[in-house]
Amino acid sequence: IDDLRLLKNIFNDFLIYINRLEPKNNLESNLNLDYNKLFAMMIYKNTYPKDFTDLHFNEGYVYNLFQCRNQWVDKQLDDISNKESLGNMGVEEAKSEKIKCKNTKYIELAGRTDFEYLINNKTNKYGYIKNSYYFDLLNYLISAGYIDENYYDYIS
Repeated sequence: IDDLRLLKNIFNDFLIYINRLEPKNNLESNLNLDYNKLFAMMIYKNTYPKDFTDLHFNEGYVYNLFQCRNQWVDKQLDDISNKESLGNMGVEEAKSEKIKCKNTKYIELAGRTDFEYLINNKTNKYGYIKNSYYFDLLNYLISAGYIDENYYDYIS
């Protein structure tokens, strides 16, 4: 980030969110926030303010990225159920595969052709984000796991 004003805004928002989410005088706060993830969300908030706002309403680029993960999981679960019903997979094996599939994180799917295809189809209307100056930074924050499926813990 090469803009000092933007960097100051990110840091100030970071401090505000820390104080709102984990007030020092609140002894009952059990959020166990990861400050790296919170800082990543503040970078996202300040570099893509409209998309950050859209995230609150289950819309936008980042929301759709994580929805792709859910769609991929649903398709895999259907495939496993079909294999099980056709007798190509045992009941215990199917149960194990379904649990493994449900626990698959977004970051684990990066680079899979079927998943990338889903992403491209679901996010093609977000060219203004994909072509922006900070897109590589956003991609890094997501692919490194700083912004993940638990994003809602850091925006509410």
